[in-house]
Amino acid sequence: MFGRTLMTLGLAMLLAAPAHAGFGLVLPDSPIVDDPEKTSLNLVICAIDPATGAGIPIERPQVFTALRYRDRSEHLSVLDEVVAYGARAWTTNISLPHPGVYQLVMQTKAGWVPEQDKFVQYVTKVQIPAYGSAEGWDKPANISFEISPLSRPFGLCSGMAFSGQALFDGTPIPGALIDVARLDPAIKPNVAQPEDPNAPPQDDKAQPKAKKQDKQPTPQPISAFGATQQVKADSQGVFTFVCPLPGWWAFSTSMAGDPLQDPEGKQKPLEIKTIFWVYMNDCPKTAPSKK
Repeated sequence: MFGRTLMTLGLAMLLAAPAHAGFGLVLPDSPIVDDPEKTSLNLVICAIDPATGAGIPIERPQVFTALRYRDRSEHLSVLDEVVAYGARAWTTNISLPHPGVYQLVMQTKAGWVPEQDKFVQYVTKVQIPAYGSAEGWDKPANISFEISPLSRPFGLCSGMAFSGQALFDGTPIPGALIDVARLDPAIKPNVAQPEDPNAPPQDDKAQPKAKKQDKQPTPQPISAFGATQQVKADSQGVFTFVCPLPGWWAFSTSMAGDPLQDPEGKQKPLEIKTIFWVYMNDCPKTAPSKK
């Protein structure tokens, strides 16, 4: 499925160093599609540091695929460049022709991160159920490196647990370290069109100034130690985490890929980060019954 072979050195490549703070993100305009008149889904494809709400620029993804347990469709040809979370990102619209769970899979190109002296590549998944059918949620996407859900990853309320399994070529990754982050619902992508580098210069006095991006609120922290929580999977790569707050939650683990040449021609490490996103609803609390 992927043009680049993700891993060639086996399970010994679990990263011991801290993982990159960014998370690849496929953000739908709705975590569940239950309106029969809604026949498509708008998506923002990007990367973000959930702890700050700052976007991370990404080039056009290598892969963007929609899987529906027995169908598959490629959508790379219809990606439009935008600015989201203040950084270079992409948008698209996909049709939802049938009921069932749609697995959206995105793989970025390896991007150079000079602050950490390494390359980072995101492999990102999210599941969207359509028209009342949950069929297919328990099926892995059959990609080289992924987190596969063991509990249904939608229709959840804050305070509920999510269980998943880290897999490499379909084999459990024992002891995988799972980073957990939350995208605060107050942080908005604020999608805008990118500036045209070929546009002629404008007279500042004659042209109105472009509207500034709305200032983002400070994300609510989920940890008193560091920006993320961390869970260690068991011998079968299985982990469980209780998500106490509403919003999108990212579950991620990292492995090392083949080194790449940096802009100066030196060999630098490659971190491959697989991410699975789960949405926690802010479900209304039931008032206690009066006796």
